[in-house]
Amino acid sequence: MTVRYLCTGFNPLGENYIIRRDIYKDNTSKWSVNGRNATQRNVEVTVNKLNIQVGNLCQFLPQDKVTDFARMTQQELLENTEKAVGPADMFEKHQKLKNARDKERDLELSLTRITQKLEREQVLNARLEQDVKNYQEREKHIKIIDQLKLKRPWVLYEEKRKEHLAAKELKQSLVSKLQQARSLNAPLMKKLENAGKHIKEVDTKIKSLAEKVKEQANFATDCHQKLEGESDQIQELQDELMTKRQEEMTRKKPLQTELREVLDIGNRRLEQLRRMHKDTYDAVQWLRANQQRFQGTIYEPMMLLLNVKDPNKAKYLESTVSMNDMKAFVCENSEDMKLFLEIVRGQQKLKVNVIVAPTEASNTFQPNQPIAQLKQYGFQMYLRELFVCPEAVMRYLCKNYHVHKIPVGTDYTKLHVDNVIKANPNLQTFYTENHKKELTSKKNQRRQLVQKINLKKDTIKRVESEAVDLEQEEKATKLKISKYLSKKCKLLTDLKTYTQNCLKLSEERVRQSFLYTSLHSEQQNLEEQIREQSGTLKTVESELEKQKALVQRLHVTATSLLDAAKKAVNLDKNPDLEKIFDSLPSTLEAIDAAIHEEQARADCTFQTDYSIVQEYNEREKLIKELQKNWTDRKQELTLQREDTENVKREWLTPLQKLISKINKNFSYLFTCMKCAGEVDLNIPENPEDYEKYGIRIKVLFRDSEQLCELTPHHQSGGERSVSTVLYMMALQELTSVPFRCVDEINQLLQDLHYTDNVTILCVFNGEHLVNHTEFKVSKFLRRQRRLEQ
Repeated sequence: MTVRYLCTGFNPLGENYIIRRDIYKDNTSKWSVNGRNATQRNVEVTVNKLNIQVGNLCQFLPQDKVTDFARMTQQELLENTEKAVGPADMFEKHQKLKNARDKERDLELSLTRITQKLEREQVLNARLEQDVKNYQEREKHIKIIDQLKLKRPWVLYEEKRKEHLAAKELKQSLVSKLQQARSLNAPLMKKLENAGKHIKEVDTKIKSLAEKVKEQANFATDCHQKLEGESDQIQELQDELMTKRQEEMTRKKPLQTELREVLDIGNRRLEQLRRMHKDTYDAVQWLRANQQRFQGTIYEPMMLLLNVKDPNKAKYLESTVSMNDMKAFVCENSEDMKLFLEIVRGQQKLKVNVIVAPTEASNTFQPNQPIAQLKQYGFQMYLRELFVCPEAVMRYLCKNYHVHKIPVGTDYTKLHVDNVIKANPNLQTFYTENHKKELTSKKNQRRQLVQKINLKKDTIKRVESEAVDLEQEEKATKLKISKYLSKKCKLLTDLKTYTQNCLKLSEERVRQSFLYTSLHSEQQNLEEQIREQSGTLKTVESELEKQKALVQRLHVTATSLLDAAKKAVNLDKNPDLEKIFDSLPSTLEAIDAAIHEEQARADCTFQTDYSIVQEYNEREKLIKELQKNWTDRKQELTLQREDTENVKREWLTPLQKLISKINKNFSYLFTCMKCAGEVDLNIPENPEDYEKYGIRIKVLFRDSEQLCELTPHHQSGGERSVSTVLYMMALQELTSVPFRCVDEINQLLQDLHYTDNVTILCVFNGEHLVNHTEFKVSKFLRRQRRLEQ
């Protein structure tokens, strides 16, 4: 006898899943997956892959388990919901959080125990700490006393050694002094004789130099008096010429004033504009009175604003810029230009030219090459550097006339123009001094102005011809002054010579005077040394004998002290002790005082039993070990809490979103029944107790009641069944399993009436069951309709 189970599932990514089990009467069975033999383990893997959980009441709810659903605790319902509709790792993270919380409790308990033990040991050692300090303090004083006693012989030896060296140095000094006195006694008399002769020679030379200085000073005084007379003559000639100049300037002043008025640039240009173009002149007058009506600045015609630094170079600018643009007003924006034209042209009927300045800044217009590269051809600057004007006007001239690219040269440029063109093919326009082609175009107004200026100059010349010939007077005066200056130069040369001679002689006289003083002092010193020398020799010989005896005694004493010091401690074999000696006092008095002081301190310190110190040190090691353990546990607990917090964030946020969706579906289904239902996450008082998290279901079937938690005792069997099936329906759209099963749920419902909207699942089985590929519902329905006809 064979019993066969067949389960078929749809697989959108490949062949359908077909799981088959044949059970034989000998209580054995055989599994196959998609027609291929398989073990029960392979079947379980496939089922787990599809997230099918037979034991989960949120997926499989047989008839006899419906009441168990209501009996599930909140925590069990949460775990079954996580398994049924949660992400694949949600349940695992929940379990991980519960395990992590248990581990945290263990770590906290261990940390508490270590802390309590550490505090106990620290309290015990704190009681012994003062006794240990007393012991260490007394040992420290005793150790210093021993070190001082060891150093004392060496200090005693060192003092005697220094005393011996000092005596030895004094003895050597006396020997040298004696030898020097003996060697100096003979030459002193010879030096004294030579010094007397030298003094007489220097005195004679000083007297001769004084006579020569006096003679040169007289010559210099005569020259200085003659120079003053010549300077007076020159000053008289200059005063006379200055008087004539002032008289002539007074006579010419009216004519020069008139000429300056003609040459006044501003008035001249404006007057020239009035004569050339009356409409433009009237527009300028109107603009000066109404400039505030415009947003930006409207500049007057260029011919009024262009100021050439050198009037002789104005010809280059006049040859470049057209007269129409010279008469044009310059606006900074087009709106002002429209308004200006509307008023001036439209309303006042004045014919004027108006242009708009480009928006680019003037510093963006740069020449193709620096002027320094063109100076070899005589070019000194570009045209834009010859004049100054407002920024907007300069932008217009650079944009339209390229004044920043036109260099201005000299006669040298004109002579080498072929070389300039050949070497600079990109140089389209340039000027040379009075270049015919570029400079022949003069303005009629300029000719008229020049003619007027020339007429005034002729008038000035006529007046000058009638005046005193200042030039001739200046030449005559300069000739006379030149003669006086020649004499003056000769006198200055002589004065310089006499002064230099006088200075040199005076310097030599001063040097000889210093030498005389030095020699006289030396003579006196020699006489004094000779007087003292006789008594010094005897005194030094006596002192030297006494010093030799003292050196011998000190040598014997120092040798004895050295042997005693080495016997006490050998520093060659104890180099560390030598470093300690460096920190101790270096004199006998200081060492004895330090020994007495340290002994007094040691005697005043309470003597502690060494066993107490041993107990303290052993407990101190234990405390350090406990502190290390406490630090390790604390760090481990901190890391554990950080990991737990990360897992909690990854678990709780998706869980809350999932329960929110379930609550939305659950509430909607109850609303359709004109009842109320709610699903929420029950968070315990301590949010860290992850094992106490649960899902709480609240339902309301009657208006007279309030929302109550679903329990096995509060609601009736039908209410629990309805709540159960609606909860599972709320999970339906969230589940990823291929199917879910609720068996005979209607048996527990009271007064259940089916309608046309209820879908009945018909389960067919048996040996004559058709293959799933031939199972066509539409075909069966057509057959049914034919049978009914």
